[in-house]
Amino acid sequence: MTELFGVGQSKVKTWRNCRRAYHHKYVEGLQRRRTKRPLMFGKIIHRMLEAHAQEDEDPFEVLRSISFENEKLFTAEREMYGDIVEDVETIMREYFDYHADGLRMVPVPDETGELRFGEHEFAVPLADLAGPTADGIVFKGQVDGLGRTPNRLRWLVETKTHDKRPDDDERWRNVQTIVYRRVVLHLGWMSSLDGVCWNYVMSKAPTVPRVLKDGTRLSNQAVTTLPSVVRRALAEASLRPEDHDEILQRAVETRREYFQRIYCPVSETISDRIFDGFVESACEMRDTQGRGPGPMNVGRHCSWCDYEPLCRAELTGGDVDFVKQGEYTVEDPEAYRRTKRDSRAAGGETGGGASSERPRGKRAPELRVLRPKRNG
Repeated sequence: MTELFGVGQSKVKTWRNCRRAYHHKYVEGLQRRRTKRPLMFGKIIHRMLEAHAQEDEDPFEVLRSISFENEKLFTAEREMYGDIVEDVETIMREYFDYHADGLRMVPVPDETGELRFGEHEFAVPLADLAGPTADGIVFKGQVDGLGRTPNRLRWLVETKTHDKRPDDDERWRNVQTIVYRRVVLHLGWMSSLDGVCWNYVMSKAPTVPRVLKDGTRLSNQAVTTLPSVVRRALAEASLRPEDHDEILQRAVETRREYFQRIYCPVSETISDRIFDGFVESACEMRDTQGRGPGPMNVGRHCSWCDYEPLCRAELTGGDVDFVKQGEYTVEDPEAYRRTKRDSRAAGGETGGGASSERPRGKRAPELRVLRPKRNG
């Protein structure tokens, strides 16, 4: 039996951006030893949102578990990350309060039949979505969530953490939501989708207002912060909240910057054209696999590429192997984030940690290829 070629939207995106980065990540399996703060922040937020949606889990217990399991990492990298656990707790307590009403997550049964309210994994033959030209390709991914609003509209939910919120251009042409929407409808997870709910959470650590030198009040300087941070600063300085109404009101208004949900309908014409391009790239990847590393695509995007040190070493005559050994480790690039899957692969119990690392040589179990199962 011919082995299927697996693709995901991130894999296709990397291929399109730079063939050399694709080779480093998906052929060599190289991963940077240090996880950047935004990525770590995003992993924790997703795990907490899933726990909150499950209703029988405490998202802050999940955070405590993550903190315990990654204690050495967070301590060693505090200068780089800041106190990420404290920041996450502050931001997410405000988030759950801010979004107490509105969007409700819809459960989907996983491979074991257990109902899950987030992080829905899938693996479907791409030919089922695109026709025989995509034979031999299995499309894998993970949908953040599916939701309903009080007006009975149904949404594909994409949670994104950010320092600077993406603009409209990023949303209307987003490949991930377009291809995921087709999978959701194909598998019958929802009979219809009215569009995409972009659930944004700012990852910037709230600024603690400073106390004036005379200790009589907090500085009135405008800062990006949250109400709970202001109240904590007031309590620690033994100052009265009623004397700081303007500062507190600004912090309340700042929650609109920290937590935004933008609902976007989908244009079928745009969706069809972007999906066709995705399929074309996937087929090209299938047909050219095994041909060795491709060319570097040197440009502005190199500044935020994880593999820039390798290309820089190669271009400047440095020791590429030395850089690989010092700054990278070999991991499964397509390991999924669900903790239970990671735990089963490692032979342990579910822990809830943010790290996707597992004992070397052990991979997450392969997803079973799914076919449509409609319940009416």
